[in-house]
Amino acid sequence: MNDVFAGVDLNRVPHHLLTDYAMEFVDIRSYNGVNTANNFVHKDIYTSAYNTLLMARTKTNVPDLVNPNLFESNWKAARIPYTIALSGIYYQYSSIQKMHTLMPLR
Repeated sequence: MNDVFAGVDLNRVPHHLLTDYAMEFVDIRSYNGVNTANNFVHKDIYTSAYNTLLMARTKTNVPDLVNPNLFESNWKAARIPYTIALSGIYYQYSSIQKMHTLMPLR
């Protein structure tokens, strides 16, 4: 990915999360806080969304994005009998607007 984005100043990406830079495991645009029939979340989707954000990092020190093993460990530690553990992901991320230009063939 570094070769593909060699001409992009990744230091200028707001919040240091660029979805175009990531291999998307899930389309995180679907999970925008508005409930629809198609954006229900279960553990696998939640983990996929988190991993997509991890891969979207343009810097390694994005606040509160931890190693996936620590993420899983923290979640398991919070799940104890007679307790409802709620978790969520709230991040601001960027994407490059895709512009399609038709070029004549020569």
